[in-house]
Amino acid sequence: MRLPALTPQASQLVEEFRTFGKEQQWTVMARAVNPRTLRFLAAWLGVDAPLHEADVREVARFGPSWGGRRVVPSSASAAF
Repeated sequence: MRLPALTPQASQLVEEFRTFGKEQQWTVMARAVNPRTLRFLAAWLGVDAPLHEADVREVARFGPSWGGRRVVPSSASAAF
């Protein structure tokens, strides 16, 4: 599957998220799957409006190489 190109704003968001994950010392797996999910959502939906938790959950259901726990706010991710 080929994703649409990221806008400059979306690209910056994904990069900042990757940096944040590194700073928070997320596991290698968490630093791989969560930014991948965010990039997918940012490419398809854009970043001009908030991403909905339901959308993150649907993408995370693609399989084990997708995640979302760290893409949604911490209060909502407890049920992930």
